[in-house]
Amino acid sequence: MVRDDPAVLVGCNIAKLTQIVKYFKTVLLLEDDELLSLVTRFPRLLVLNLDKSVINKVEYLKGIGVQRAHAKRIVLKNPRVLAYSLESNIIPKVEFLDGLGFRRKSLGALLCKCPQLLSDMVSTCLRRKANFLLFLGVKSSQLADIMYVYPEFMGLKLDEVKTRLAFYKSLRVEQHDLATMLTKHPAIMNYDINTQVKPVIEYFKSSLGFTTRGLAAFLRRRPSVLGESVEFRVMATTEYLLKDMQLDMDELLKFPQFFGYDLEDRVKPRHRLVAWLKAKHIIKQDYPPCYLHMRRQVFEDMFLDCHPEARDIFRGYKELVATT
Repeated sequence: MVRDDPAVLVGCNIAKLTQIVKYFKTVLLLEDDELLSLVTRFPRLLVLNLDKSVINKVEYLKGIGVQRAHAKRIVLKNPRVLAYSLESNIIPKVEFLDGLGFRRKSLGALLCKCPQLLSDMVSTCLRRKANFLLFLGVKSSQLADIMYVYPEFMGLKLDEVKTRLAFYKSLRVEQHDLATMLTKHPAIMNYDINTQVKPVIEYFKSSLGFTTRGLAAFLRRRPSVLGESVEFRVMATTEYLLKDMQLDMDELLKFPQFFGYDLEDRVKPRHRLVAWLKAKHIIKQDYPPCYLHMRRQVFEDMFLDCHPEARDIFRGYKELVATT
């Protein structure tokens, strides 16, 4: 620790050290091992002015809606924030984020998730990326949601984001639809084109016969499928929907959200129960596959009380899946 920052030997004294340790343990509630880790990673903490460099920043964070537990995590994740200038560094960045539409409570949670937002490098890059998304058609009111849902966005390189989005546009996805996809599932900005996206595209076009136009419409409604494994998820879900549930391709295009449901925990138990009830002539009409979309309580109220054995059939299958 001293070798990394020998200045701590000059500026540190027992009285100052005692005050700093007391503050972190009583106000931020740091445990001994957390404090040791903090000082080891950022030894200059020991020579910071407690009032001007520590307390004022913690109080400012609390003032913008950062809870004490979140302030603790911010300091543990990025202790260098305590050395930043409050007036010239932290406040302008918070005002920038505030201007994007973050509510103060959400802003505090975001800084807890991604405290490096307060660093100069990330903040500068973030401005460029925010302007680029606005150019694509993302509404300014949606930028905050994108960053809150997917804080990894802050660390992405703008050139890489542009390359990925250019590939999606090459799939005949219109620019306004691309903006919709980004707001629904911002992680698509970080998917690897060769190892994640292209195998999915190839499967839908070659194996399922999706047209370019149909695929673009499908992706607009279910962009998250681009990051799913063809072998372990997409293929298994597709085969079950087409073969076991006997859906047709038009229904897959109409309900792309099928691919977002867990096959073993949701799709199979619900389908098998409805099929069993129909085979027993307990329900006579053909239920469209929209029962997969029902909230759990709505589905159970509608189907589990149709027959004394229905609840056991449904739960028994789920328990069987859980133990295999």
